[in-house]
Amino acid sequence: MNDVLLEENLHILEAPDQQFRRISVASGDPPMILLRRQITSPPSLPVFRESPPDTHAARILFQVPSSFAHGEGMAPLDVVMQTPGFTLTERWAMYFKAYSITLLPPDHPRVITWT
Repeated sequence: MNDVLLEENLHILEAPDQQFRRISVASGDPPMILLRRQITSPPSLPVFRESPPDTHAARILFQVPSSFAHGEGMAPLDVVMQTPGFTLTERWAMYFKAYSITLLPPDHPRVITWT
């Protein structure tokens, strides 16, 4: 199962219903929207068999507020991956400056110091 949390003010234009379910709006600061994608293996396949990479590819299209184009800002992107016996949560961030967006990984200093 994969959970993707996006900041609420990033209007989601497309998150295909066949791939993602909108579970709830998580409370907190900033408010987040939770999108869940569940991938299950057919019972006949071995547990550790690799599948083609496209099987796990998906896209979420969202709209960035125009106010971000006139300054700079950051929006969190939390990713939660869960399988039997394993859970991983990572906080990434989208850094907006003028008309560019940079995806910052969890080990980036601006993400690490974000509270």
